[in-house]
Amino acid sequence: MPELKGFRVLNLAYGETFVIPDLTLDFFGRNTLILMPNGTGKTYLLSCFFQTVLPGAHTPSRSVEDLFSRCTGTSHILTAFSIEKETVFLGFCTRKKTDRTYFNWTLRLDEPCDIDALPMRRGESVLDYDELPLLLKSLHKDRFTLFRQEARPAYEQQLERYGLGTEEWRLMRAFNLFLEGALPVQEVLPGASDRLLDPMVFPLVEKRLKMDGLDPRERVDAFFSSQNAIKPSATAGSVLALKERLQSRLSTLDDFREAKEELNNAVYSLRTIQ
Repeated sequence: MPELKGFRVLNLAYGETFVIPDLTLDFFGRNTLILMPNGTGKTYLLSCFFQTVLPGAHTPSRSVEDLFSRCTGTSHILTAFSIEKETVFLGFCTRKKTDRTYFNWTLRLDEPCDIDALPMRRGESVLDYDELPLLLKSLHKDRFTLFRQEARPAYEQQLERYGLGTEEWRLMRAFNLFLEGALPVQEVLPGASDRLLDPMVFPLVEKRLKMDGLDPRERVDAFFSSQNAIKPSATAGSVLALKERLQSRLSTLDDFREAKEELNNAVYSLRTIQ
């Protein structure tokens, strides 16, 4: 299973005064909590992170052009994943001349490699838009692949081969926007398969609302009412359909949990008798 090892950004500028010449966040494949004061760029950095897995992703109020509007020269964003015994880097590179352009790239190495070890700088300057792919291609040959903006489907296919499929990333991004109040729930959950709802969304919802012990209908009603989740323009039919789907899934999960608990109790009793 892929493990996120690190995240690095170079030559970014945002807000009125914030500039990031070169910043690395190391995760080492572990769950990581990073504390940042309000207004210091949490949402901005997360939006940058998503450019490596969902290139061109933006919020309803901030386009990709807006995301990098204060950046001058070439900006780089990259993530590092450990996949079995390999290290896979995903990169995003952007600049603006007449129009803003960007490309994504992947680099697969046979051995562990620290994200700071990649040659992204030339002295005090970052590698420019044309220089980076030439250097990485010369160093790593066919282990380096470049994807222009129009080749996004091919890039997504490459991520699928690495076990970094885009469905999970889209759901995580959408759910984060929902928690920040930037996206209504009816635009988040209907497109999510049950395969992702069960292990990813429901545990977060139940933990946030402390809904243990309530039946599925009460849990879903509490979720909808407490989050101000529904747009006024949403039709009653679409809201009802979404509620019924969530209630059905929660009922199924509850039945599964009860059956699992009964099985565990039976196994324990059998071992005690033996």
